[in-house]
Amino acid sequence: ITGRIPREVGALQKLTSLQLVDTGLSGRIPSSIGNLTQLTRLELSFSQLCGEIPTSLFTLPALQYLDLSGNQLSGHIQEFD
Repeated sequence: ITGRIPREVGALQKLTSLQLVDTGLSGRIPSSIGNLTQLTRLELSFSQLCGEIPTSLFTLPALQYLDLSGNQLSGHIQEFD
């Protein structure tokens, strides 16, 4: 898989797991990912993602697992409740 994560991913509101590991994805993580309120697992590791980690990730109520390693991301990972 190459290209960018489309902002339309935020429309997949019933999505519970998104695992895009070791891909050719590049660019920023769209803030619309914060619309995925049922998401429990998000793995976007070992790609070519860059930029600031969207703060919308930290408001996902069901998120239990987050892996953004192996990218060129900046910002701080906040604690989850």
